[in-house]
Amino acid sequence: MVAHEVSFIYQVIRRDISSAVMPGLIFGIAAWHAAGGSALELVPQLGRGLLYFTLYAFTFCLSNQLMGVEEDRINKPDRPLAREMVSLRGASIRWVIAMTLYTLVGWWLGVLEWTLLWQAVTIVHNLLRGARNWFIKNLSMGLGVWASLEAGWRIASPIVPQGAREWMTFLSVSVFLLVPLQDLRDIEGDKDSGRKTFPMVFGITATRRFLGVGFVAMAVLTHLLMMRLVGAPMADASPQVLVFDALLAFTSLMIALQVLTRHRPEQDHKTYMHYTYWYCLALASTFVII
Repeated sequence: MVAHEVSFIYQVIRRDISSAVMPGLIFGIAAWHAAGGSALELVPQLGRGLLYFTLYAFTFCLSNQLMGVEEDRINKPDRPLAREMVSLRGASIRWVIAMTLYTLVGWWLGVLEWTLLWQAVTIVHNLLRGARNWFIKNLSMGLGVWASLEAGWRIASPIVPQGAREWMTFLSVSVFLLVPLQDLRDIEGDKDSGRKTFPMVFGITATRRFLGVGFVAMAVLTHLLMMRLVGAPMADASPQVLVFDALLAFTSLMIALQVLTRHRPEQDHKTYMHYTYWYCLALASTFVII
């Protein structure tokens, strides 16, 4: 019974671990590091963060899959609801229980307001079908990044420094602008369902060009704005900062090249996954910057 439930949770969120679970955990560890936490505090910190962000991902992903189960049976038959790992009624009951637990855990950890924000985003994006409109979808993802990072930091430390807030702002805005990358994977499904995603509204070629320019710009802006938070010239930066700066720039430019030259759905999925890895790497860089 327990093994089945754990397996079900994993199957629901497995495609989103690098975008929904890992970022909050990494930022929480950065908060622990910035606050000068002890090694003995790290294990329970990770445990609390893992519980919180598993619920963060599960409540969103499960409701999203509940609303798209018929489409998943055609396009993503490996998803747990599409292959009837549990009944739709059972999945709905699990979602209500998970939302309740998520609220209680958010209250317990002192991040209730950010929990409620993400729950509101989940309802608008999935249940009210806001994801069918490109602006609401992009805004939802940007707000989700902010809610995740605020909660991730505050679970470890109640004081959020200016440097952390600058990273939250930068990443939330960049996700709002660049998250149409994930829509390139599902062009045919979006056409059939009538969704007005960014590529459907502005055109696939225009979207690829926009994203290509956007990821080049992100490499430049990350270097100019975020890697200089310590206030020193790059020549005086530590080797760790220079390594992160180079890795982030390389990954951004690689994504720009991929989105312009690799157009098959499976290739677009890999490109999007590279973006999630860039996101985690950017958060890891806060260990040496904040």
